[in-house]
Amino acid sequence: LPAPGETVTGATLSRHPGGKGANQALAARRLGAEVSLIGRVGDDEMSGAAVALMLAHGVDLSGVETDLAAPTGVALIAVDPTGENQIVVAAGANHGVAPADLPGPDTYVFTIYDRPDVSPSVLVLPASSQEVPQ
Repeated sequence: LPAPGETVTGATLSRHPGGKGANQALAARRLGAEVSLIGRVGDDEMSGAAVALMLAHGVDLSGVETDLAAPTGVALIAVDPTGENQIVVAAGANHGVAPADLPGPDTYVFTIYDRPDVSPSVLVLPASSQEVPQ
C-alpha cells in the first residue's frame, strides 16, 4: 500500500457492484429475507450493474432513486498481499439520501458501523431515531 505521497505500480483493477448497504441487502436476500433497499444511484453506467444484480436476486429497489445531478457512488479499495487495505469512498448520489426519503416511522434501518475501539456491529434503528448511539 502506498505511503503518503508515494505512487505504487503493478496493481490489478477489478470492478464489482456493491457497497456496504448493497452487500448487506444482497446477503440478507440470499439467506431468504425480504429486503428493501433505500438509496440513490447516478444516471450513469456504474448504476446499471449494481441495480441489475439486486433485481436479479429479488431485492426490492422501489426505494432507490436515480439522481440526475450526481454520479453513482464508488469506493477505491487498495489491498496488499497480506490483506491489509485502504479504502477511499466517494458517496456520490447516495450522499443525498435524507431521513425524509424513508417511508415512515415503522421503517427500520440496518447498518454496520465500524469504530477502532469496538468490533463492527449491526444497529437496528427505527427510522424516526435522530441519533446513532456512540
